[in-house]
Amino acid sequence: MNNLLLAAIILLSACSGPNPNPIKRAKVRRAEAYSTDGYVQMVVEIPAGINHWYSYDEVKKRIVIRQKEGEDELINFLPMPGNYGFIPHTQDSEGHPLQALLLSESLPLGAIEEIIPIGGLLLKENGAVKTLLLAVPVDSTKRIIQATDFATFLVEYDAAKRIIEEWFTHYKGSMQTAELGWRNEIYCISLIEKMAKKK
Repeated sequence: MNNLLLAAIILLSACSGPNPNPIKRAKVRRAEAYSTDGYVQMVVEIPAGINHWYSYDEVKKRIVIRQKEGEDELINFLPMPGNYGFIPHTQDSEGHPLQALLLSESLPLGAIEEIIPIGGLLLKENGAVKTLLLAVPVDSTKRIIQATDFATFLVEYDAAKRIIEEWFTHYKGSMQTAELGWRNEIYCISLIEKMAKKK
């Protein structure tokens, strides 16, 4: 348990960076699931290391802070353990884009980043099963871990894997979200292709 706590502190410390930019208009509506170089892209909604709930508003075409009972919504837990966001131009059966967690230093709000999917965490919440894509940046200078596939991540970064599991199954409170297991990068790439909107 002490080793897990120490690993959590190290992971969160690595994620802390400069304060995120003020809420701004993001060029998300023009972003595609794949870059011109063929890499998967994600949009950062919540920079690593913060506790504010930001999300992309389809009507306003910008990233805004969520409101709850007239107040800014906060994550009542440890800060976000990576850069949280979504893969643009993807859609599940409920109309939501594929969610992603990018393991890197904190990136600006609204950043569009080329990524390498390395695994997927399956979660069940309110009866619905969803996949959280886990990724690292294509730009190796932005990486905080040196895994580019699930097998390496599983062997070399097991503590980080367990921290991510604990965070996403507990941040909403006990018994709200259940973990259903992990999938490898091949599954994730296939899922992105399946969920990508056709032009």
